[in-house]
Amino acid sequence: MNEETGITYFLNQLSDFKANLETMDAKSIKKRLMLYPNQAIFIYDYTTFELKYIDGFEMFGLKNEEISMLDVFNTAIPEQREICGELSGKLIKYVQENPVDQESTVLNINYAGQHTDGKLMHILLQGKMFETTQKGTLKTTIVTMTFLPHLKPPKIVSWHLKDSSLNDTISGILDKDIMSPNHIRARELEVLKLTAEGNTMSEISNSLNISDRTVEKHLENMRSRFNCQNSAQLITFGLEMNLI
Repeated sequence: MNEETGITYFLNQLSDFKANLETMDAKSIKKRLMLYPNQAIFIYDYTTFELKYIDGFEMFGLKNEEISMLDVFNTAIPEQREICGELSGKLIKYVQENPVDQESTVLNINYAGQHTDGKLMHILLQGKMFETTQKGTLKTTIVTMTFLPHLKPPKIVSWHLKDSSLNDTISGILDKDIMSPNHIRARELEVLKLTAEGNTMSEISNSLNISDRTVEKHLENMRSRFNCQNSAQLITFGLEMNLI
């Protein structure tokens, strides 16, 4: 029997409940959180499936009090929802089953969002554990979504986790058919950008404090995933995908 995909698991965790912004908890949270322009934020409880707080979704043309977690998920363009869901689902399942350091579970995803008027948006999503259970596993997450108007909407999803060991763990259990070829990891993106700037392999390895072989391995993985024969084609691909 095939293992459940991350996107399937993630969608099964989402409810269609809307946040009650008139509760004492919601009002208290609003006083404590600072929301900057072009930002949206939500807090979701994975033990009660309750959307505890939400704000700022006017930037997508939505009303905070009228949307559910499914609506939040659907702010990503259809072509990138599966990848974002696969990442989120596998991470959520892992931290529901394994106690981890609350500060190490920060997930960053750059993807294309969409306003209700059809306009595409470059979105930086930053999610972390907000509350844990007594066992140290996930209870609630807090997620900030920032619209970066100075950047073109990405055609490839880029992502990374703050904890390198957790980064590797989650990478190893992602469904490759879903993730490939439409994603790029943070370290790969760094290597690609430095390559595009004309740096040698030694200069890249020194800059990133990794070995020459690791740099070459990243380039090999990207050339294979994106069907590029050489670095010139890889750089062209990065430019076409709004990555560099």
